[in-house]
Amino acid sequence: MLIKFVKPDPRAGDVVRLDSQRAQHFIDAGTAERVQEGGEAPAPDAPAPDAKASAQRKATAQRKAPTAKK
Repeated sequence: MLIKFVKPDPRAGDVVRLDSQRAQHFIDAGTAERVQEGGEAPAPDAPAPDAKASAQRKATAQRKAPTAKK
């Protein structure tokens, strides 16, 4: 189970994966909240983390493509 620690826990903000029994202990104690397995959604105006890298790979591949000689 994926959980995120919340204040007043000193680990507040940390997201960790624990077995469900241990994670539920922290949730019941009020020091953590459950996080969906997909993680948090990026900001609406932020590009996808690998979008820039994908674009660079595509541009590089196009430059390296062999040209046909006639």
